Amino acid sequence: MSAGPTSDGAEAPVVLVVMRHGERHDVVNGIDEGDTVLTPQGVADVAGAATRLGDVLRADRRLSSAAVAAPHIVSSPFRRTIQTAVALRDSWASQVCTPSAADELSTWKPPRITLDPRIGEVFGPQRIK
Repeated sequence: MSAGPTSDGAEAPVVLVVMRHGERHDVVNGIDEGDTVLTPQGVADVAGAATRLGDVLRADRRLSSAAVAAPHIVSSPFRRTIQTAVALRDSWASQVCTPSAADELSTWKPPRITLDPRIGEVFGPQRIK
């Protein structure tokens, strides 16, 4: 499986990255809140991880700039994972949409986020409401 040709005509590999959600609010305050949100630190951590991931992917010459610019993000439907996906998308967009890249990316669209209820861990009664 490949992501299409690279600039030198070779087939670019498909890259799968698995990322855990950022720091959960209920973990910090010690109260089980069920489908909880991220802390501000959790959102900041996701942005930092997105920056590092972008650096690693852009350095991989096997990947096309279009593939790196437009990842497809898949998330479980929990609030914390949706927040993680949105923070990842927003951070990724700020890395890609620079003045120097404006001409090349005139048709660029932000990464797509797909919610998939089949992924994620649920212990006990499912708490997505």
